[in-house]
Amino acid sequence: MTHLARLLSSTNAQVCFISETRNSSITRTSIINRFNADNAFVVPAVGRSGGLWLLWKQDISVTVVQHSPNYILAICTNHVDNKQFGLACVYGDPHHVNSASIWDDVHHFVVDNRTVPILCTGDLNDIM
Repeated sequence: MTHLARLLSSTNAQVCFISETRNSSITRTSIINRFNADNAFVVPAVGRSGGLWLLWKQDISVTVVQHSPNYILAICTNHVDNKQFGLACVYGDPHHVNSASIWDDVHHFVVDNRTVPILCTGDLNDIM
C-alpha cells in the first residue's frame, strides 16, 4: 500500500485502476485518504478473491456506467481539455466461467459509446 501511494504520487497519475485487491473491508473514504485521491469507486472482493478499485484526481470526472465483480465501465471527462473517453477496467474471470458474459457487457459498453475513444485496461485473463 505504501509503495502504491508513492507510485501514484510520483507519477501524478490522474486515474488508477487496481484489480484483485482481495480486500472486502476497505471503504471508498479510506482509499481516498490513503492514496490522496479526490474520488474513488470500490467493488469489494468476494471473500479473499477479486476486488476492484478505481481512483481519480480532480482534473478528471468519472461516471461509472456499470460494474460487476469483474469490471468497472465508466465515462470520463478530462477537465483540462474537456475531452471525454470511455474506460473499461477489467479483471477477467481466471476460471473462464463468466468470460463470455464479461466480454458481452464490455462490447455493449463500447458500442453504446462509439463516439468516444475507449481505453481497456486491467488483467484480462483471456487470449483474444
